[in-house]
Amino acid sequence: MVSMKKVFITLFIVFSAVMPGLTQMVNGGFHRGGTSTEMNATIKRQLKAELNLTDAQTDAVAMTYKEYQLKMQSIKMETNANTEEEMQSQINSLEAARRQKLKTVLNDQQIEMFEHFIENKKVIASKGI
Repeated sequence: MVSMKKVFITLFIVFSAVMPGLTQMVNGGFHRGGTSTEMNATIKRQLKAELNLTDAQTDAVAMTYKEYQLKMQSIKMETNANTEEEMQSQINSLEAARRQKLKTVLNDQQIEMFEHFIENKKVIASKGI
């Protein structure tokens, strides 16, 4: 028969191993490379450097990026309710709306660079890097 002491020690070890993951999930979800705040800061730095943005542009573009990223995730989660054609149509509309919103902040060259930035992120995500 297993002693209560062994049961409590086992539970303590399991709880100690699981708790950091639960804490991270509650505080912003799991992300490669850190917390949601760290991820946002990294993306802002990358956008600013790659698109040669001012601080105001960086904030506006990062906010737009985050906003449309959440909308995109929502569309993809609804995949079960939509056909592939419906989902692709929604994604295309969303990307057009994002592009239109960015035109108020960026010049044409910066918009193209942003689109390239997004494509690179998609490639990296598809490879699981």
